[in-house]
Amino acid sequence: MTTEPELISLDEAAKRLGFTKLYVRTLVRRGKLKTKKVPLGPASQVWKHMIVASDVANFGKRRGKSSRPDGRFKWILYASKEELDTVKELFRANELGELADLIGRQAQTSAYKRRKAKQVAKILEGKNASN
Repeated sequence: MTTEPELISLDEAAKRLGFTKLYVRTLVRRGKLKTKKVPLGPASQVWKHMIVASDVANFGKRRGKSSRPDGRFKWILYASKEELDTVKELFRANELGELADLIGRQAQTSAYKRRKAKQVAKILEGKNASN
């Protein structure tokens, strides 16, 4: 005989995970948490979404772990040039020079791409003007 798994409401799942109710609903919509529809009462035609308690516990264990195959996290840093320089100095002072060298690389790449795109646009404008 199989026992039914313990089902909890989305509100209870939010409390256990430390998330807002809205974020738990977002996780359900994205397929990160699975729900089961159960009727509100024996003869009710109104259904409520419930989550298996063990699924919530397992999801909580995964928190703080990267979903990337290499286990790394992706960080986005919005900063001025001076702030980036400060962060780089802090990294180097704590023997994280490799990471310091990676900071700002994307910004440099994006600026390069924008310059190239402008150059291509000018060339195309010149060709269109001559036609």
